[in-house]
Amino acid sequence: MGYARLLLEVMSQQEKASLLAARLAPLPGTPHLSGEWAMPRSVALRPCKFCQDIFKPFRPKTRFCSNRCRYAASATPISSLAKHFWNHISRCVHEICDQCCWEWERSRSHGYGQIRIQGKGHLTHRLAYELWHGIQLPPGVHVLHRCDNPPCCNPLHLFLGTQKDNVHDAARKGRYPYGERHKNTKISTAQVAQILQLRQEGETLKNIGERFGISQSQVSRIKLRQRRQRG
Repeated sequence: MGYARLLLEVMSQQEKASLLAARLAPLPGTPHLSGEWAMPRSVALRPCKFCQDIFKPFRPKTRFCSNRCRYAASATPISSLAKHFWNHISRCVHEICDQCCWEWERSRSHGYGQIRIQGKGHLTHRLAYELWHGIQLPPGVHVLHRCDNPPCCNPLHLFLGTQKDNVHDAARKGRYPYGERHKNTKISTAQVAQILQLRQEGETLKNIGERFGISQSQVSRIKLRQRRQRG
């Protein structure tokens, strides 16, 4: 029989209880958890304040079943959306104006205004079009800018289009990197002119490609105006 077991055999019940209490007591310097951060022995199920689903809270004061519901409850309610929305747009002195831009003053992403509604982010220029015309746009329909100003929410500067229309509009306005502005470009505009000149003088595709460090097919596309048609 070991020494510890032998010691327990000869100890009284009161001594055993004192030893157990000493082992369960917190170490010196250990913070004592109390109040909201204390782990409750038993917490009753309750409905979520937002979605009303029944859940078991981790802490006594927990009101929401998830972070999604907590964020959604703090977002802009639908009932006051229009008033809240237009109050955060910098409008000009004219009531209706097709000249001035009405810019969103709050959160932006890549230049475009954003607002969170019921826990979901929305583009402000799209929302401005829907609120102004009293419609809800279906998925796949884009809202484009005539003024080419991303934070603008002036309904008279907005028009509808598809993703293809959006790409063509951006390319026509020069918002896509092209030629020397593109990060993957290998030759400059001046070198393109040299390639065209050498090809007119009868230089072979192979020699031109080796000289400029590009493939023969690339030289052929430049000659056929399939590359660098602009600029």
